[in-house]
Amino acid sequence: MGVPTRQAKRIARDTLQRAKDEVRKGGRAETMYRQGDGDTLLELEAESPSIRERLEAARRHGARDEDIRQWNNLPLLLRVALEQQDEALRFGAFRAAKSEGQSPEQAARTAHKAHAIYTADPRQIPVGEPDAALPWELKLRVNAYRDARIAADDGEFESELRASTSFNAWVREKVASGEI
Repeated sequence: MGVPTRQAKRIARDTLQRAKDEVRKGGRAETMYRQGDGDTLLELEAESPSIRERLEAARRHGARDEDIRQWNNLPLLLRVALEQQDEALRFGAFRAAKSEGQSPEQAARTAHKAHAIYTADPRQIPVGEPDAALPWELKLRVNAYRDARIAADDGEFESELRASTSFNAWVREKVASGEI
């Protein structure tokens, strides 16, 4: 059973408004609806050392050019809304775990096992740390794979997550094996 339609519409409206506010606050209102930034980033990579460094870091953590293109071609407003949605889901899992009596540290681990943590700057991700944040560019591919696994409902998905130290570690394992 999901959220009632009226409540879902309110949540979506509120999320969109918060995303608009964040984009405006960051001084990026003129780019709120622009699409095609992923194509532009890939084109400018050869000319710009900072773009090249950022994209190379994303690739080190499993992102492909298609992931970079697909994520960054989304309008900025949608990317910010998706980032906020992820944050809300993690916080909800954290609060639920705390309400079940878990300590803040345990609740954080529970939330991290259930939801990925992403970062906008893959250059800050430590190499070799399976639980570290993932580049946002992986989000769409990860979600598609996760949703397919949930739909298959073979019981292995939940078992694999339980055996992993975090959702991010599970993603890294699946990326390394070529499954994601």
